[in-house]
Parts: sequence; structure tokens; C-alpha cells
Amino acid sequence: VADDLTGTVEIVCDTRPAEAPRVAALDPLGEFRLDSVPGGRYLMTLHLAGDQVRLPPIEVGALRP
Repeated sequence: VADDLTGTVEIVCDTRPAEAPRVAALDPLGEFRLDSVPGGRYLMTLHLAGDQVRLPPIEVGALRP
């Protein structure tokens, strides 16, 4: 188990493939934040120490009032 989780996360909307990927740095706990992500289905890839880990698609919904 690696103690160093420095790296990035990249998400791409698979319903809008022409849209540029969104990239965020991972903090020391492996957490990240991406603001103002529109609703849709996204493909997420973690980039850690030269490796790429593709995660299952995630659904992002619209914010509720």
C-alpha cells in the first residue's frame, strides 16, 4: 500500500466528448475537488506515480434548490 497519494484525477464527460477534460490535484489524503461540474455521465482516471487507474463511470446530477 502506497503512502504517497500525490497525483491527479481527470474526468471527461462521455456525453460531451469534445469538452476539455477537467483535472484536479490530489491532496495528501488522496482527496480532490472539482467545482461547477455540469450534470452528466463522466469517466474518471486517477494518475498516481506513473500509473493510470480508470474508475467506473459516475453520474453527476443537477444541484437541487
